[in-house]
Amino acid sequence: APSRRAFLLCATACGLAFFLLSFQVHEKHLLLPLLPAALLSTEHPRAYAWFALLAAFSMFPLLARDGLRLAYSVCQLAFGVLAAALTPPMEVGGSATAGG
Repeated sequence: APSRRAFLLCATACGLAFFLLSFQVHEKHLLLPLLPAALLSTEHPRAYAWFALLAAFSMFPLLARDGLRLAYSVCQLAFGVLAAALTPPMEVGGSATAGG
């Protein structure tokens, strides 16, 4: 049955596929799958924090060109520290749901 979670997972996967497989993709296109992933962040907050950090890392060349290296580095470091301190650790192993 269709669900909100399935729709958001599909939107994230389609956005990532567009980013990975398009010709002449721009760094900002990685922000497209970040939005549905943000709506899923309540399920796996630490995984989303890593995804957001990596998405911002892909934009470093754009920000460096504008002379924003220091501001970028401070924001990335602050977000990383806060995300590590405020999110529960990721579960290692199998899924919590049975079946499949």
